[in-house]
Amino acid sequence: MNPFQLPPFILKEMTQIFSIERNGSIIGTVHGFFCGKDYPNTIQFVENTDIKNGDWIIDSTTSQRYYAKDVRPIIMNGAPCDWMIQYQTENDFRAQSNLGKQTTINIHTVSGNSVIGSQENVVVNIGSSLKDIEQLIASLPISEQPEAQELLNTLKSTSESPHPVLVEGSLARFSNLLKKHTDLLIAVGGWAVQLLIGK
Repeated sequence: MNPFQLPPFILKEMTQIFSIERNGSIIGTVHGFFCGKDYPNTIQFVENTDIKNGDWIIDSTTSQRYYAKDVRPIIMNGAPCDWMIQYQTENDFRAQSNLGKQTTINIHTVSGNSVIGSQENVVVNIGSSLKDIEQLIASLPISEQPEAQELLNTLKSTSESPHPVLVEGSLARFSNLLKKHTDLLIAVGGWAVQLLIGK
């Protein structure tokens, strides 16, 4: 008999039962208790058991689950008799796991207003070259093609000028078309900005 083993009445009165889950299955139960402030986020098992890093500990009283992130035996007479398990709550574990995950989205064609990315990292992808504008125009209804081609020709002649200048009101006659297709409006605006900064 282990001389450090707790008497049955203390085991019953001063500890609670925890289940140990590994790979989705309960592999055992054990008596233990939550340690105080000197050992934060730690559960001590007061009897030897099969416990490993990565197991889940389930509080039988509350059904709360705790991730065993650092399992250490207490050795007496050369063998483990108790265990100290530093844990992480299930919510903290899930939140930390989600932080480590990144989603990759491959998008081959973007037309229209597009915000791609997470809320922390946003990439606004709006084509603003004449080629991008030409592709947007090609996707418009046939009835709008003549006016859209005239817009494209105006943009091309402006950019091909030896000293390209965008004159105030020069695109006013296309305002209805641009209001109707905001993706085209944004692309033309991006093109105009590039023209103004000399790119």
